[in-house]
Amino acid sequence: MIEAKLAKKAMEKTEGLNYIWIQIRPSIEALITDVRIRLSLPQGLYRTVNLNRYPEESDGTIVVDELDVNADVIIELITQEAVTVEHGSIVVWLTFTVNHLHNQIESLTIPISFVEDTEDDEQSDMTIDYEVVERALQLSGSGKERSNQKYEFIVIPPIKHNYHNEYADIGKKYRIDCM
Repeated sequence: MIEAKLAKKAMEKTEGLNYIWIQIRPSIEALITDVRIRLSLPQGLYRTVNLNRYPEESDGTIVVDELDVNADVIIELITQEAVTVEHGSIVVWLTFTVNHLHNQIESLTIPISFVEDTEDDEQSDMTIDYEVVERALQLSGSGKERSNQKYEFIVIPPIKHNYHNEYADIGKKYRIDCM
């Protein structure tokens, strides 16, 4: 029912950026409701809010009230300070209700490595899953379309002063207009 992919299997120890794509694919033909997704991250690895803009509880649990056919969740993972471990694992916990009766819990463990940031990409183990990156870019772009805010731009033309005095010609010659 749950699948997950990382954009990179190895992540920089300092100031690293990665994405996790969590896919929820119901394996049974039933009404799946009250879906909650929670991540357990290794020490030093942090997450931002989900790019899908699903509501989140105060503890970071992502809430999908009613599951359509499939649901995707993309979360940005970051390392702020130097991570001291070489390897870790991300655990994705999924809880849901089937037919408004049975609560179920599933989990998935994803290994992740932390490497020193090197300029030479050939030596590093940083293969990128472009499908995950492409999906993250799609969601970050569609977030602007999803927001209900409409922006209106007002163009204010610059004010030009016409001075008529004995120094007007000198002022015109040396004035810097911001246009």
